[in-house]
Amino acid sequence: MDCNENNQFGCLPIEILIEIFKYLTFDDIQSASLACRQWMLASEYEEFHKKLVLRFSKIILSDLLTPAKTFMNSTRSFPNVIFEEIAVENCKKFLKNIGENGVRSITFHSQQLTSKEFCYILENLIELRELKITETSKILKDENFLIDSNDINKIRPIINNLKSIKISVPTPEIYSIQRLCSLINGGLEEFEINFEFSYHLNDTKIVGNVLRQIIYENAATLKKLSLKHIVDTNDFISSITVFNNFYLTSLRCIDVSPWRSLIIFISTQNTLKELDLSYSDQVTDAHIKLLVKFIINLEKLILAKCINLSDRSLYAIDETLKKLRVLDISKCDRMTCYAVNETIVAKRNLKMKELFLSGMEINTSCIVKLCRNLPNLKVLDLSHCMGINNGTVQRIIMELDELNYLNLEGCKLISDFALTGLNIETNKEEGFSIGRLKHLQYLNIKGCKLITDISFIKNIKLVELKTLCLPNIAICASDIKLLSTNCPSIVNLDLSECQTMENVDKVMDAFNYFKRLRNFQFYKFQIDFMCAVK
Repeated sequence: MDCNENNQFGCLPIEILIEIFKYLTFDDIQSASLACRQWMLASEYEEFHKKLVLRFSKIILSDLLTPAKTFMNSTRSFPNVIFEEIAVENCKKFLKNIGENGVRSITFHSQQLTSKEFCYILENLIELRELKITETSKILKDENFLIDSNDINKIRPIINNLKSIKISVPTPEIYSIQRLCSLINGGLEEFEINFEFSYHLNDTKIVGNVLRQIIYENAATLKKLSLKHIVDTNDFISSITVFNNFYLTSLRCIDVSPWRSLIIFISTQNTLKELDLSYSDQVTDAHIKLLVKFIINLEKLILAKCINLSDRSLYAIDETLKKLRVLDISKCDRMTCYAVNETIVAKRNLKMKELFLSGMEINTSCIVKLCRNLPNLKVLDLSHCMGINNGTVQRIIMELDELNYLNLEGCKLISDFALTGLNIETNKEEGFSIGRLKHLQYLNIKGCKLITDISFIKNIKLVELKTLCLPNIAICASDIKLLSTNCPSIVNLDLSECQTMENVDKVMDAFNYFKRLRNFQFYKFQIDFMCAVK
């Protein structure tokens, strides 16, 4: 594309092109970069590559073999790397190359590496800022993990520069975690420790002492803390309340006990912006009523599946937390629609952006108030709400113009009319099509058994839709092709409940019409297009 009188787009300043590209997906930016040198330079803006992921799964990592050999001489930056069930051979050049190109986050998932192999990988990642270890069975279980002084000296500067450590493992390998975190000389900003299963009570004192030491050494900089399945018989949680300059902005506690300690700690954290207490069956209305008095600046509150909370908690939240932007009370079975009507949706609220009400008994009156008083909602989860019907969905479409996420999974009363506004018997439009939600990027209608393929696939046009989950409908290759035209931006497509009477291979071929599709599930098939780049 040349800069001439007939075409000035190639002459646009880099700054303007960058602002335009911010509205595009990464794939679209890559396509645009092929137009001319100016557009190519704009596409290299660092912000566009922050979420780019390089993923290696079930392969041998070697300088002599693909895919490592392919990427060895690449100059492109991949800030995020995932290693999943890989074997490591001689890959020094590859690791050095991706390290110099700015890897800032690395994830070891279900990995069987030894301590030496772990250090061998990390020592080259000079720009690393985030380390994730998930579902790992061997790295942390290695008895020699970070015992060798030579290995420690090689990775000490790398670990010391980390800003975030996230560890999610079945059981606590607490001494390995301690040795890893001891290499950080303060400066950690985010620490996440998730044990998938509760551990033996004999280990609680050791776990508490180690976690206390990690938090103490990073108290001045730590802003985000996440704990899961922590049994605190040694009362380490209440003891960290006395640490100087220890003020969090985000706290996540799932199945942490005893609650008395947690209450004491949270009451000192008046800087909290985000609090996640989901799946905490020990939290009660009395706890919530007390807590909200100390965290009046809270913007995000997650209480999903806190089964002992009732309407009293809703009244306390509504009365005290005036800055909430995100609220999740999904599957809080003792909370009623009456309380929701009287609190969350009762008054005009322009701050609320995300609301999760999954599994609640929501009625028409509640939806009417919600649409009228929460006009800036961008995320709405009404999955498995038995009171949601065609009329309530039509109200949402008519009034919530800013929605980009809508979950209606399991709402069994809604039919084609809810989403299309089309009377199938007369073939006339008597309502609004969901296509009116121009910014919708996520739509889930799985389990909505009254929806058919006839009106949905032929009448829904959502240009920005990226994720679509459909119910049990019969589809054919022509339906898939039409859907790709009406919803061209789809990246994730879940048709796992759908069936077809056509040849399966013919239907599978039709998915090629989706130019941006990365993964999809169909019938008995689950396909992942991501390969190396996610």
